[in-house]
Amino acid sequence: MIEFYKKKRRDVLRESELRKFITDKHKVSKEEVNFICFMLSWTLAILGYISGRILRYKYYPRRKDNFKKR
Repeated sequence: MIEFYKKKRRDVLRESELRKFITDKHKVSKEEVNFICFMLSWTLAILGYISGRILRYKYYPRRKDNFKKR
């Protein structure tokens, strides 16, 4: 794991190397690792979307006055 960080910054831990590291360490099949990566990316995307919506409505509430002026 540390060897990846000693290399240049651009090839620090590519996704394939991360998957290889996970499979070597925990004896998990490649399909399971792909599924886990897929699920992680989706959950992060959904959580980010929801939190972004909440923050937007908290700090920038919709004002109804704008429609009346036009």
